[in-house]
Amino acid sequence: MNQFKEKAPDLNSLYDQANMEIGRAMCYIGLTMTHLNERICWLEYASKNQGKNILENNIEIVEKIPDRLTIVIDNHPRPVYRLAMAFPGSGFHEVSVSSDQLFLDKSVLNVPIPVYFQNHVLHRLEERLDCLSRTMREYYLYSNMRDPKISQFKGRTLVEYKIENQSKMGYLVVEYLDGILLVKTFLLLSNRGTPEGQQLEEVSGMNKIDREYWTIDRLSTFQNSDMKDHPKVKEVFEKSGCGTLFHKLPILDHGEEMQPMQAIQMLKYLKMDEVNEPNLI
Repeated sequence: MNQFKEKAPDLNSLYDQANMEIGRAMCYIGLTMTHLNERICWLEYASKNQGKNILENNIEIVEKIPDRLTIVIDNHPRPVYRLAMAFPGSGFHEVSVSSDQLFLDKSVLNVPIPVYFQNHVLHRLEERLDCLSRTMREYYLYSNMRDPKISQFKGRTLVEYKIENQSKMGYLVVEYLDGILLVKTFLLLSNRGTPEGQQLEEVSGMNKIDREYWTIDRLSTFQNSDMKDHPKVKEVFEKSGCGTLFHKLPILDHGEEMQPMQAIQMLKYLKMDEVNEPNLI
């Protein structure tokens, strides 16, 4: 009997593992069905007693439309949407930020401030984090605003945008407006308007037009060009604080290498050669 017990599977462990895998699948399906500016979806268990000790278990899809406001931004009325997401078991969550975390004057009481976003931030996330799926872009918008790391730079309030809880990709630009905290846009680390972007300009001399020409305002350039494989070019970005854009993460779509001569061309632009160290301005 003892030998049989040793060889028999641990049914409780298998049951727990199965529940965990089902929970993960439910969470992922809900996230893929969610569009932050249209609908928030999640899956929940639903049990129904059929009598005679028969219990019918189903998985139901739940949907909620996010709250929408119209506010004036830059002298134009624009729609903004309440930032929210939902998960199996815990349901629907709207994001708020405590006013004491923000750089506000004393006239704003220490109360939770509801977070809204405009469509522009979704467009910038799609454009600049172009090798991260929509599902993950929107999830990290939610998670970074739910537990924000806030700073100020040149009069702007910035919230760090990290993926996988470690790799900083850029910043969400936020503004306190009409009693809400509005997420206005997204800046990649290498964009102008970030501390790292300013440092990159000082180190390399790159201006806005240069960044657009070299397409270093898109994550795919760092992931898929040969810059990541060239120590001297990579060092320029690492010294500027943009090294995390080279991180290889499993959730990114790495694709095939593009711009295979970009590193050599950038060396010439930066007036660096194979012998001399980077000319740090």
